[in-house]
Amino acid sequence: MSQSRPIRNSEDTGSDFGRVLVVGDPGLCNHHIRAWKLAGVDARRISSFGKAIASNKNEKIYIDVCITNFTDRSAFIEDAIRSKSSIIIVEPVSDKCDTAKIHHKKHIRSSVSVLDPMKHHPLISRALQLISEGKIGPPRILKLEAKIYDRSLSDFSLFQGLLNGVSAARLLFRGTLVEKVFAKKLATEYSNFYVALLNFEKHSTCQLIVGDSKVEDKIDFSTTGPNGMISFDSSSESSDLPSNNSVEVMSKTFSDFLHQRDLGSIDLEKYRIAEAIQNSAQLKKQISL
Repeated sequence: MSQSRPIRNSEDTGSDFGRVLVVGDPGLCNHHIRAWKLAGVDARRISSFGKAIASNKNEKIYIDVCITNFTDRSAFIEDAIRSKSSIIIVEPVSDKCDTAKIHHKKHIRSSVSVLDPMKHHPLISRALQLISEGKIGPPRILKLEAKIYDRSLSDFSLFQGLLNGVSAARLLFRGTLVEKVFAKKLATEYSNFYVALLNFEKHSTCQLIVGDSKVEDKIDFSTTGPNGMISFDSSSESSDLPSNNSVEVMSKTFSDFLHQRDLGSIDLEKYRIAEAIQNSAQLKKQISL
């Protein structure tokens, strides 16, 4: 296996960035390695969690965590924090809000960066720009579908799709608080997903269809505001935009982190809303936040 090429004080990255070791699920690791290379950083996979952490003692190593078992993921994050390793996590951090809170408190004092790919998705960016320019106005009604492609329909990808959808909704509503949630969890031969209705402050509403799919990776949404309605469809044949979990979006996420346009902080409100959706689906009742 070839060695990674260190990039230090590079004009390409705008930061002092060393090698990247990618740890975890082989398929996801390969996905992230391709994205790092597009961002201008060579990365390589390492199979041993212990070796990844030990490598950090010898030189400046960044560890990209691609572990898709939430128990193992949390344990690795804790070990990395204790060893003062520099780690990068593409959300989700955990599928439990309380665990995310614990990691959040500790990562503030350590070299842990948590990246949200929805912040860097071109469809979301385009919609936010149109809202800022007053061309569509702030959304009052949002319909959004976000699904992660996963042939195994794992619990990890199901929650990743849920968190991506919640994150996109929060970005489009610009931090407006959610007051109530009602949700159902559904399954088909090709997908696991949540259907949720979110009531925001200022009488705004959002309908989410979020989860994973054996068929495709997508994010589609439409917003209705004071200046009318507009739709965005990443799966349209005429669309030249990437889907929400594509290498291109991951590369943009890593690039913005390298250029310090994303400081890698955790928005705990997303996890609180995601947990409310899970609880509502399980209890089959409306949840107030």
